[in-house]
This record gives sequence, C-alpha cells and structure tokens, in this order.
Amino acid sequence: MFWNAYNGVMLHIDEDPVRAHATVEYLKGHGYPVFDSTEEAEQWAREHGWPRKPRTD
Repeated sequence: MFWNAYNGVMLHIDEDPVRAHATVEYLKGHGYPVFDSTEEAEQWAREHGWPRKPRTD
C-alpha cells in the first residue's frame, strides 16, 4: 500500500516476490508504520494530518 494525495491509501501489487520482500523489509526496518487493515491506515493518516488534495476534474 502507499499514500496518494488524491485517493488516500492505495494498493500497489509488485509481482516480483524478491523485490516485494526487500521493499517490505526496508520499510519495516526504517520505522515506517505497519497496519492490520486499510481502515487502520486511513485512521492513522487522519490523525497525523497526511494531506488530501481535492480533485479538480
């Protein structure tokens, strides 16, 4: 998952299992937050003021 300023939490599927594993280990090892659900991540984002931009379509 990653944060998108317009959409909030978004799923990104990495089909390379070695790169996916290395990315997860890096993020966990460098203090990035880990969540058990999308709802938990969205709540954390609200509490920590992660930006959300309005769409101007």
